[in-house]
Amino acid sequence: MIEVFTALGLGLVLGRKTRLAENRWIPLFSQAGLLVLLFSVGLQLGSPEVLSRLVIYGREAVATSLGATGLSVLLVALLESLLKKRRPFRQASSFPTGSTETDGTPLKLALSLAIGLLVGKCLPTPTPSLPTITTASLCWLVFLTGMDIARSSAWSKLRELGLVALLVPLLISTGSIMGALIMGKLCGLEAGRAMSVGAGFGWYSLCGVIVGRIGGPGAGAVAFMSNLLREALTFMIVPFTGRCPIRLLGVALGGATTMDSTLPLISRFTDPEVSIIAFVSGVVLTLLAPLLIPLLFSF
Repeated sequence: MIEVFTALGLGLVLGRKTRLAENRWIPLFSQAGLLVLLFSVGLQLGSPEVLSRLVIYGREAVATSLGATGLSVLLVALLESLLKKRRPFRQASSFPTGSTETDGTPLKLALSLAIGLLVGKCLPTPTPSLPTITTASLCWLVFLTGMDIARSSAWSKLRELGLVALLVPLLISTGSIMGALIMGKLCGLEAGRAMSVGAGFGWYSLCGVIVGRIGGPGAGAVAFMSNLLREALTFMIVPFTGRCPIRLLGVALGGATTMDSTLPLISRFTDPEVSIIAFVSGVVLTLLAPLLIPLLFSF
């Protein structure tokens, strides 16, 4: 996984020292890389080894996803109950909440995955160049993510957030990993495999590929589906949380995705204070995921 860490570090440095991340073509390059990565993941999911055990893998994915999100929400709710005095943030803050327009991106991603799955099912033997394609597209995405993080406004918000800036992602990461471990053990998963799935924090494209490279296509399928389900649950639940007493419910559900894909949704249905916490938490978890996934798998 040294290439992934190198790509992340290079992205952080270039994003900090240059203005490359402001190029208007970067979002298109990022989307292209994600489409290629999801196509390669689809090829792996379409292999006979995975398809023959799809029901078992699906059950493990649902269990670990519910465990990770459930315990994350519980820990964040406990934190909120302890923070009796909350000081709201200034609403005049210039904060990037993103656009609520999807421009058809979810459909494109779903089609890329589906086409890869169909092609993988039709291929008699695995594609020799698949690992190279997967690694290259993953490193490209991680590199662009690093640049995005380096130029984000999250760092200027850390002092404003105080201790909450670290406590929220810390509790979410702990809840995700331990929740996936508990539910994974009930399904017969090894401890390291279950924890690495939870350490994806909803970043399904990264987690599916890393776990798949270490543990094989089956393990990668569980990691991919589990974290994809986490993001899907966030999109389904957050619109109904307007009157929920747990203000950070969407932040806990979304995990690493609150930095980008689920941030516009959280911003729309909550308030500026929660949006800032969501963004910073997503950045922290995005940085942790590439480190924790391979590390925890070895346990």
